[in-house]
Amino acid sequence: MSEITEGHIVRRFDGDLAKLHQKILEMGGLAADQVSRAVHAVIQGDREALAQVVSRDHLINESETGADAMVARLFAQRQPMGIDLRVVLAFSKVITELERAGDEAKRIAELGIQLYSPRAGANARALLCDVTNMGELASNLMRLSLEALDHLDAEAAANVILAHRRLDAEFQSCFRRLATYIMEDSRNVGDSVNVLLVTKSLERIGDNANHMAAHTIYMVEGKDVRHLSVEEMDRKLAEGPATISSPGTR
Repeated sequence: MSEITEGHIVRRFDGDLAKLHQKILEMGGLAADQVSRAVHAVIQGDREALAQVVSRDHLINESETGADAMVARLFAQRQPMGIDLRVVLAFSKVITELERAGDEAKRIAELGIQLYSPRAGANARALLCDVTNMGELASNLMRLSLEALDHLDAEAAANVILAHRRLDAEFQSCFRRLATYIMEDSRNVGDSVNVLLVTKSLERIGDNANHMAAHTIYMVEGKDVRHLSVEEMDRKLAEGPATISSPGTR
């Protein structure tokens, strides 16, 4: 058991930390829902649902503002140190990742509206086959990362980082297929670029989930694993919890 599970976290934090944890989980729920809605609407060609995703983006922005204000109050009023400082800093970074994921969901919706506009090419829908697989992977990574954060489970967070490699591989495969499609017929350039941008946003959402998982590991274990290979991460986590240290920056 790590040092942090023997303190605040085993009690699901206390006082202001508990409120901040809950606020971030609520924000995470909004972000994950936006991602899921955007992916489903693009695949289904539902322009109304896509427009709703765009119009709901302000909810995540407002949630971010509220969460940031809570972090600022914690620093000002409690001047956290040791494990508490580690937790607050990690939470602050998670807030940023969730806001970025929300922005990418909005971007996907905006691109989807273009793909299904009257000016789009006849093959726009056929190009979306990669979005189905990548969308499912990105949505699952967000969900699993939030579950790891909810339960403060370093092992589950490490599994998210491991699973993230599959999304990266899918993006590279998609890029090659779309490049081939463009070379075969230059008339496909416009729609192909929009689909590529959708998949790039999905890759970034996977990155956001990956970073959130790394922040969860830092919070629980006191170890920064963001820039390590999977093998290096496994070795570092096997060493046991670290002593309290200053977090890295991204």
